[in-house]
Amino acid sequence: MKAIRIYEHGGREQLRYEDVLEPRAAHGEVVVRLRAAALNYRDIEGRHGWRGKRKIDMPLPQILGADGAGVVADMGEGVEDLRPGDEVLLTHVLGCGHCSWCLRGMDHFCPSGGTIGITRPGTYAQSVAVPRANVLPKPPNCTFEEAASFALVLLTCWPMIVTRGRIRAGEEVLVHAAGSGIGCMALQIAKAFGCRVITTAGTGAKVERALALGADAAINYQEQDFVPEVLRLTDGRGVDMVVDSVGGPILVESLKALARGGRLVSCASGSLAGDVLSFSESLAMDRRIDLIFSALGGKADLLEALRLVRSGQVKPVVHAVLPLAEAAEAHQMLEERRQFGKIVLAIP
Repeated sequence: MKAIRIYEHGGREQLRYEDVLEPRAAHGEVVVRLRAAALNYRDIEGRHGWRGKRKIDMPLPQILGADGAGVVADMGEGVEDLRPGDEVLLTHVLGCGHCSWCLRGMDHFCPSGGTIGITRPGTYAQSVAVPRANVLPKPPNCTFEEAASFALVLLTCWPMIVTRGRIRAGEEVLVHAAGSGIGCMALQIAKAFGCRVITTAGTGAKVERALALGADAAINYQEQDFVPEVLRLTDGRGVDMVVDSVGGPILVESLKALARGGRLVSCASGSLAGDVLSFSESLAMDRRIDLIFSALGGKADLLEALRLVRSGQVKPVVHAVLPLAEAAEAHQMLEERRQFGKIVLAIP
């Protein structure tokens, strides 16, 4: 089969389009014939071998890619509830299945777990073998390209906004980086909960796209300081929640845009804007601000969040679809932040 592999960490030239062996389904596993795979920034980190200042432990050569959608091709022993041809999407977190975290449904905390595309072969390929628990039904109202685009960002946004962020109807929410996959998803989730959403973007075109997606107001952060504009839009009160996927100075400045008792939830890994933060503790204390750092949720979070996709309240946003062989160009597009929404690879 055809796949994109890296043999060593580095630039986009490391992405090799080549023939590799077809995967086989071990006990409890499913082989999925992929139709589409989406890019995430973790793919860039995996290619470089670093997440912020932390080295990524990855066996090489490796097939990148966490998100994908396709049809069931084969099942290993112990898998009896799927059939060849079933349309499915994948989620990337791998747990051992028997530790205290996994038994609580929190496999993302599993100390011996891993992820598709980092610790085992990913979705930049015509086929992939994954545990049965990582296979979910594809929403019938989504194309394969759309279904491949949202699992990881939805798995990130749901705990940020709903579980840990405790969003409530009628609140005012600031979502940073509207053009990112997380920004597009967070904006729609907040609107689905009946909130007023203000968002930021780096170009006029992205501002217009954000407004068309449902944002009540959008700020071009290249042209104006977002803090005074947020305060103006909220009559000086500030927002109830900030959803941050950027980190660094943006996170620190966002504290000034929060209302009293507000929450800032961040999934920034430190790789985009730096690891070290310096902010006013007195500001956070005086306003009783909750500063919440979040990452991935469990598979149960994804199953719950999928209801919004099936109902059409949240719609996958696909910026571009490129052939698998053009993965290097897709990586360049993502690194240069040219996208609004997700970049997807079409699998031949």
